[in-house]
Amino acid sequence: MDHLQTLADEAQRAIVAADSERALDDVRVNYLGKKGSLTALLKNLGQLPAEERPAAGAKINVVKEAVQAQIEARQQVLVSAAVA
Repeated sequence: MDHLQTLADEAQRAIVAADSERALDDVRVNYLGKKGSLTALLKNLGQLPAEERPAAGAKINVVKEAVQAQIEARQQVLVSAAVA
């Protein structure tokens, strides 16, 4: 699960660096899309021992929700900048 924090940090840096809605959408797909990094972690939960799955799933979901919120916030900033 150490990899999860690294992934969260990478996602945050990519979101901040996205300078257009297109770039931000690419970040969203890379982390949250069908073949995204966080989605892959969720799909691989079945490989963990049964007693570890709930805790691991909860941690991944927390990071996933945080990334989604960061993307939505960044999108609002980009839309506001485009309007101005």
